[in-house]
This record gives sequence, structure tokens and C-alpha cells, in this order.
Amino acid sequence: MQLKLSRSLAAWSAVLPLLALPTVTEAQIVANPSTAPDCMNNTAFFNPTLPPSITLPPGFTASVFAAGLNAPTGIAFRGNANNFEVFVLESGHGLPSVCNDETAWPGGVFATNNPFTPDILVFNQNGKLIRGPLGKPTSSGAGFSLRGRPSILRL
Repeated sequence: MQLKLSRSLAAWSAVLPLLALPTVTEAQIVANPSTAPDCMNNTAFFNPTLPPSITLPPGFTASVFAAGLNAPTGIAFRGNANNFEVFVLESGHGLPSVCNDETAWPGGVFATNNPFTPDILVFNQNGKLIRGPLGKPTSSGAGFSLRGRPSILRL
């Protein structure tokens, strides 16, 4: 049982970076959602047809579980091997940049759709989003801290 759990955790640790990859079948250019004037041309090139740049032990494979995430930084599971949920913590902020400024989002830092503030998304075992975002910052101090720094999560 211990070996099976260790192999499972090792496999998910290798897959976590792949959660942020988009689900497409060919190369595409993705724009930053920021509406700041300096960010309108802030884009990234994705080519998911290229093999992932991770090395796995023999017998392991990598695949995209969930796509379109903004800087996923943590993962947790609830359930059992046959029926489980996957909780993904997104920092929201990604790399520090004027184009990742949570204060420039329309509706402000407490907007529930602000992609630059942290949250938790819950997926089913097939990678389908079933709940979230959870823990978005609010003006009353509930949720995560604005910049995704560790804080007490009050839901």
C-alpha cells in the first residue's frame, strides 16, 4: 500500500506542471487577459503537440489533466482510487509583471472573475471543473490574501 501511494504521489508531482497547459491540438498564441494598455500584446506561444520536457521513470506516462489554469502551485486529492476530486490551488499572480497586476482588472481586486488573485478549483477524476473558484479574496478579509501569499482561508 505504501509503495502504491508513493508511486501515485510521484506521478502526480510530475503531472502538476502540465495542469497549466491549454487543451488544443495544434500550436496557438494565447493572450494575457489583462486590459492594461501595455499588456494588449502580451502573448505566449503554446505548442502542446511537442513532448513535455519532463523525464519520467520507465512505465510512467504524462498527460494533461486540466488546462487553462493561471500559475497552479498546489494540488490535493479527496476520495479514493475509484472516486475522487482534485483540488488545484492557483496563485493567480504568476510571475510579477505589470501585465499580471490584480489591481488593474476591471471590477478591481475583489472581482470574483479576477484571474490575477488566488483561488482553488475543484475537478472531478476526469479533469472536468465541478466547483470553484473557492477562496477568492473579499473586502471583508475572507479568502486568500490578495497576492496569493499564505494566509488563513476563511470561506
